[in-house]
Amino acid sequence: MSLSRREFLKGFVPKLKEEEKAPQQEIYNLGRVGSFPVGTETVIKLGDKKFLMKSLAQGLQLLNLETHQIQDISMGADGSIITNINKTWPEESVLSFFSGQIYRLAEDRHGRK
Repeated sequence: MSLSRREFLKGFVPKLKEEEKAPQQEIYNLGRVGSFPVGTETVIKLGDKKFLMKSLAQGLQLLNLETHQIQDISMGADGSIITNINKTWPEESVLSFFSGQIYRLAEDRHGRK
């Protein structure tokens, strides 16, 4: 019996069961940064879920109103805000206006200079 290279190598990779596969991505464009002025809170409905976009001085934070978890958000090259509602961030995290990266507010409160 002769195996192709692909068939041979596939034998070393464990097979995933259906339930072990990565969760489906649910990606939404929430609008541009300018749509969320500092100091405002906006309720956003995505699918059958409701979220609260908080625009803080340090950045943006998307809160799931059902689970009270902070959702993953990122900034596109054109200034649009994008979320994958199946991914969450640690508590007290925001999308920084300055760096476009995740920023932990807790670091500021606990003596970081």
